[in-house]
Amino acid sequence: MNLINFLKTHTKINNEFIDDFFGLYDSKDKYNFTINIVAIAKWFDMTVGHIKDTLLYSYKEKIDYKIMKGKSNGLKGKPKDTILLTPKCFKLMAMQSKTKKAIEVREYYYELEQVIDQYKEYIIKGLEEKIKTLENNQKPKINPSKGIIYIIQTSDGVGHYKVGKTINLKQRLKQYNGDKKDDIIPLYVYETTQKIKNL
Repeated sequence: MNLINFLKTHTKINNEFIDDFFGLYDSKDKYNFTINIVAIAKWFDMTVGHIKDTLLYSYKEKIDYKIMKGKSNGLKGKPKDTILLTPKCFKLMAMQSKTKKAIEVREYYYELEQVIDQYKEYIIKGLEEKIKTLENNQKPKINPSKGIIYIIQTSDGVGHYKVGKTINLKQRLKQYNGDKKDDIIPLYVYETTQKIKNL
């Protein structure tokens, strides 16, 4: 599940707000110029010009925000520039703004940041489970010479178990795991003192 879907699923915050403020978010981008000044003006209930003046006066271009020059489409009028802010710059502006809307936006943003921390934990947990699965798949399969009684969990995901016996556990596990993405690992293995006829 990607970040946007996670936020929409685990919060009651307006989906449009999430799209406006996290739609372009990229964790790999060092500066993350992702928040459009137009979205800020809409949610702060302010003019783009007023916010732009604040940026020019109080913040640093190419660090807090960047201006992307508009391209001419051949029509009359000056092409519009696109101004993108970093999340940090946006948060600072929200903290400094005294409008009622800015207070509401701050609360939204704070709640979303908490959920983003949960999302990071969700990703880490998922990666840890994948690593555990891969580590299990790399474990060498034992092949003792005596009879073996074993218990495995079936691959149907329902929680069914199978008890079996074999004289060649390595071969038996190879048969089970031949068509499966992840190897089945025996939950219990008991080596008998007597030889067992293969099933």
